[in-house]
Amino acid sequence: MVAIEAGYYDAPGSPGPIITKTNSDGTFEVARRSEYYRLTVWKEGYAPSGCNNQICLNEILDVRLRKVKTDVAIPTIDKIYDLSKGAFSFRIGAAVDSDASDADIIIKVDPTSPTKMIISVPEGGGIAPTSNPGILDLDNTPSAPENYVKEISIDNTTLVAYFVQTRDGKYAKFRIMPDLNEYSNGQTKLEFTSCRIIWAFQSDGSRNLETVSPTKPPAVFMSDIN
Repeated sequence: MVAIEAGYYDAPGSPGPIITKTNSDGTFEVARRSEYYRLTVWKEGYAPSGCNNQICLNEILDVRLRKVKTDVAIPTIDKIYDLSKGAFSFRIGAAVDSDASDADIIIKVDPTSPTKMIISVPEGGGIAPTSNPGILDLDNTPSAPENYVKEISIDNTTLVAYFVQTRDGKYAKFRIMPDLNEYSNGQTKLEFTSCRIIWAFQSDGSRNLETVSPTKPPAVFMSDIN
């Protein structure tokens, strides 16, 4: 199945998706309705994949799907958080103070650029980007890596998911999307009082970060199936 969402597809009031199916040979053709769009491809037993207008740079696309071997998916959380306290805990699923014992990532504006952020981890933890910056969701990052650093600087426009090793040896993955506000003086700055985080946490200590059920389709397809 193939879905293409038009406009600012995460925003309220955006038009519904166009949904179609591939031909018997796996090819498909779908027209976009806006210069801003997201394409999602899914097949039962496989993780969804796709791209959006920032990385779908060609009219002809080769979308490859990853087979999900076992149903060991952990839940994905997609919520808005007030991160003005400066940190987030995957273990309790909440914003916390930056010096709290259960803080897993510490977030602040990069002093060299108001549109960048620095994410660091407490002593004993680590953070690492996914290897593929074209991944728009967490579905194709099923296993935590072995190598980590203590902090990273992130451009707000970079489409990357990140892995975290907590100080107590657990693993998580996330995408973070703070607001980028423009002020009357022309300056822009990241704001964290209403920050979207999509995340998943593995509490058993394994590196398994599979978030895909082999039988449950992505939400974008649900209205067409029901």
